[in-house]
Amino acid sequence: ERRNAWRRIPPAVRGRCLLPASYVSEKIGNKMTLVLYALIFPIFMLLATQAFGLSAAVLIAIPSIVYGLRNPVVDHMLNLEVKSKNRATILSINSLVQRLGIVIFAPIVGYLADLYTINTAYMISAILMFSAVFLLLLLKDRK
Repeated sequence: ERRNAWRRIPPAVRGRCLLPASYVSEKIGNKMTLVLYALIFPIFMLLATQAFGLSAAVLIAIPSIVYGLRNPVVDHMLNLEVKSKNRATILSINSLVQRLGIVIFAPIVGYLADLYTINTAYMISAILMFSAVFLLLLLKDRK
């Protein structure tokens, strides 16, 4: 019984993220919501490199929460744009690309941490993350 209780927690947490994500998306639009979330992540990463102790841990945790807010917007956009028969394939490719990004960039960040410090590695990766904002700005709005 105890193990089953733990399985229900993640969907409950995900459900809580839907309300703020849809609220922000309705106010500023899907594209700008993604741009906002893409900006928040590297900004908090840069702030975390300047903090110490618990405050650094909180600043690193905030982008993870924001990332959870981004997912409902991406899922909504995929559901609008992709035909039903292709949706499972596109969602799988989206998941694959996300994990591939981690597989590629995590060792690079680790290598930079070995060369310099972990803070420098995070700073470099945060600066590189700003490029995602420019990619999102290149997306055309659907009319």
